[in-house]
Amino acid sequence: MREPTIWLGSAVRIEPPTQVTFRRQGGNNLLIVGQDEPLALGVLSTAVAALAAQVAGEAGPITVLDGTRAESPQHGAWQMLAQVLPSNVTIHSARETTRVVAQLAEEVARRSEHSEAEYEPRFLVIHDLAQLRELRLTEEEFSFSTSTNGKAPSVDKRFREILREGPAVGVHVLMWCDSQNSLMRTFDRVTLREVDYRVVLQMSPVDSTSLIDSPAAGRLGEHRAIFYRDDTGAHTKFRPYSRPSVEWLQFLKENLGTRLNADFSTGGSGGRRET
Repeated sequence: MREPTIWLGSAVRIEPPTQVTFRRQGGNNLLIVGQDEPLALGVLSTAVAALAAQVAGEAGPITVLDGTRAESPQHGAWQMLAQVLPSNVTIHSARETTRVVAQLAEEVARRSEHSEAEYEPRFLVIHDLAQLRELRLTEEEFSFSTSTNGKAPSVDKRFREILREGPAVGVHVLMWCDSQNSLMRTFDRVTLREVDYRVVLQMSPVDSTSLIDSPAAGRLGEHRAIFYRDDTGAHTKFRPYSRPSVEWLQFLKENLGTRLNADFSTGGSGGRRET
């Protein structure tokens, strides 16, 4: 089974496009942090388009939780993208967080019972993690008590189970959060270690150091980002792909499943706009 690959943007140096390959091993999740929503949307939407051309099988292998604020200029972008993508991509609002996370956590638990089996990859894509309040750390997470008093696990706990157990059975999470402060409402330091692939946009040197062990994001110019691999400590500066244009979406509709995957992997433009 081929390992799904996404392309984040163009390399600053003379190199192939910056890419991420999702393997069945712990930590194979992607986190984007930074306040530039258009750049984050460009990376996530381009990733979803690439994945849509590569994954098949069970219904809804790519699930998008759209937390875009109503007043955001990017509002409606995911619905527009969904119109040209096949049925293997489903878009859900933030109000559906509890149901979506519960279903995916159950899928991870089912797969974990037979972890040696081959499963089609599944992806949970979160746009604006800060808006999904159900995923924030609850008080019980700060307690030393292990008793659940017969209650079902909280939604935030099940989300962290997906991050921790999902990659080993082919379930991966791609997400964007606007800031380090917002991220820490949902992530603790232990949870952050479950995300090996991180993209940081322009931010303070302190926040940059916390996320990628380097203040380098504090020196980023406009339309630049750093891809960091926590498993190897490698840093790569790149130019993120922007939100797909109308022309690129039309290209996508006409070529999905045929030329699209080859176009990405060879660094072709495919109608994409770079910022």
